Amino acid sequence: MDHDVDRTGPRRSAGEEESGFVVVRRWLSLHSSDKTEQGIQVQEAMTDTSFTEWATEAEPKVRQSLTAAFGVQVGRDAAAEALAMAWERWDQVSVMENSIGYVYGIGRNKARRMKTRRQPMFVEVPEQLLPNVEPALPAAVADLPERQRITVTLIHGYGWTMSEVADLLGTKKTTVQNHAERGLTKLRNALGVAR
Repeated sequence: MDHDVDRTGPRRSAGEEESGFVVVRRWLSLHSSDKTEQGIQVQEAMTDTSFTEWATEAEPKVRQSLTAAFGVQVGRDAAAEALAMAWERWDQVSVMENSIGYVYGIGRNKARRMKTRRQPMFVEVPEQLLPNVEPALPAAVADLPERQRITVTLIHGYGWTMSEVADLLGTKKTTVQNHAERGLTKLRNALGVAR
């Protein structure tokens, strides 16, 4: 996987994996001709634009947060499974105040079960990005505690606000700020960068 970098936009090389939302839509379309009770539910869900609209907004947020926590491969897989679960429980998820946070929690649990051995969380920095990106950055980010890794990656890597991260994690904005500050301090120390 040469270009295994997670982004919200459609900047994928040929052969790269699809987003979780595309996987869910393909699963729905495969089951839409099924005449069983589940197949009828799938047909109804495909005509329900509320799930499609919600998933279009939620998928990048869930995927980005899970890749920040568990790495690109596990994060993508967990996001796809969490979105599929959201569709199955759409009648409950659609009325939740923090539905994206709930689906993130489902994905986090699935990712923890998937991650059975230590594997690289983030890809090495490609040579063409040197010297603009510190080569030791991916390993240093991977070594951060989970909450610090998530907040630092989402805020400084994806441009999320602290409020958005707090909503996702179901915590206070000040807690997110503390995680971000501590995470950046640990990164600076690990990389030998003065403030």
